[in-house]
Amino acid sequence: MLKLLIVDAAEDFRMALAEAMKGMYIIKTCDDGQSALELARTFSPDLLILDLMISGVDGLSLVQMIAQIRGKPIVLATTRFQSVYVLDAATRVGIDYIVVKPCSLQAVVNRLADLVDSRIPNVVTMP
Repeated sequence: MLKLLIVDAAEDFRMALAEAMKGMYIIKTCDDGQSALELARTFSPDLLILDLMISGVDGLSLVQMIAQIRGKPIVLATTRFQSVYVLDAATRVGIDYIVVKPCSLQAVVNRLADLVDSRIPNVVTMP
């Protein structure tokens, strides 16, 4: 089973997302970039859902740091702030997809499953 790390400061969104994906992945969650970096070292996630505007280490830097530690996971980012700079920077660091908040949990679940299916075609992501 694939390992998913969810990084988001909003506890309600983070926990609801983890609950929505329960049984599909092995899941760990945290609320800031520094904790995410530590979890990336010990948990080695295959998938990463993160809010770009987290504290400690910002989302763009976090993706780069994780890639240096263990290789880049499949990354789905969420953000409330969108600009040409953010989109360009996200592309440069290898973020696979961006969802603008507020968003539905089901949309995030579906987009992550699509990314997994396109990158890892023989993995079953839904029971």
